[in-house]
Amino acid sequence: MPTVTVDAETTRDVALPVEVRRADAVVVTWLVPLDAATRALAGHEVAAPLEPVPMARGRAMVTMPFVRYLDGDLGSYNETGLAFVVRRRGDDEVASFIAHLPVDGAFTCAAGRQLWGFPKWVADDLVIERGDRGGRSLLDAGDGSTVEATSGRGLVPLPAREVALTTYAGAEGTLRATPFTMRSAGLRIRPAGTTLRVTGDGPLVSDLRALGLDRRRPVSTLWVARLTGTFGAARDV
Repeated sequence: MPTVTVDAETTRDVALPVEVRRADAVVVTWLVPLDAATRALAGHEVAAPLEPVPMARGRAMVTMPFVRYLDGDLGSYNETGLAFVVRRRGDDEVASFIAHLPVDGAFTCAAGRQLWGFPKWVADDLVIERGDRGGRSLLDAGDGSTVEATSGRGLVPLPAREVALTTYAGAEGTLRATPFTMRSAGLRIRPAGTTLRVTGDGPLVSDLRALGLDRRRPVSTLWVARLTGTFGAARDV
């Protein structure tokens, strides 16, 4: 059983796979020019074995999740981030690469980095609010930059689903692959649906601007009322 070290006085054993028992989320998806996604991905040296998956009309897909983890093995916390839809060069398996993953808790930050290489850092502030008509997420990244997302509530219901995928990350300089299974219910989707505002020039905001997400309409905004899942053991790539 791996041990997570938060600081000199705080350690905790964590059993794998790690279970998420209750969460909710808003997931915003954009299609961006493939060359812009390729350049942004290349800015993360650890992602060299990966490439964006080409979509129709020379596009690639990127997503921003805004997740409230309410109960799970790593406790309760808020999380957002930026992920690319990718594949390994010479391989057709579709996966994701997590480029940024700010959170509002020290333990989940340490666990994410040490267990899976997730690029987590503790934000100065991360507020994720939900309401009957929509939601708002506000990140103070702690580096002089902010990200604000205002989302309309999903309109069209979708059936519950279970997805198993591989997630790549490399916060400690080594690319690692983590198997992740997500079960979601209470799904509602709408076209576009989110406005993104950014300030400053920190690493996350720089990637968002390079991809044009602060001025580009998203393809969709997906509301997930009930989210559960498991994160397995990572392996070096």
